[in-house]
Amino acid sequence: ITGDVLTLGAAPTGNFSDKNVANGKTVNITGLSLGGADAGNYTLASSTATTTANITPATISAITGITAANKVYDGTNAATLATGGAGFTGRLGADVLTVATST
Repeated sequence: ITGDVLTLGAAPTGNFSDKNVANGKTVNITGLSLGGADAGNYTLASSTATTTANITPATISAITGITAANKVYDGTNAATLATGGAGFTGRLGADVLTVATST
């Protein structure tokens, strides 16, 4: 109604359905309430809601700790790499990252 003062009460919280990268992910919102001078004139049908948002990939800015073994000349430029000590600048939390090798 024109002139009524309604605000969003207390700080609601939102949580993605999971932590993985994707577009259009469901976000569950809880703790919704009404505030403002005229809040008593209204009833909020639900204290929850949903919306969608995107989670984009984090950037790994550097990979360190990969070493190359010395070798005797064999006519190729191939190098043997040791990747077990690889470190990732930009890795978040307890995420586990490894260097995949190809043959």
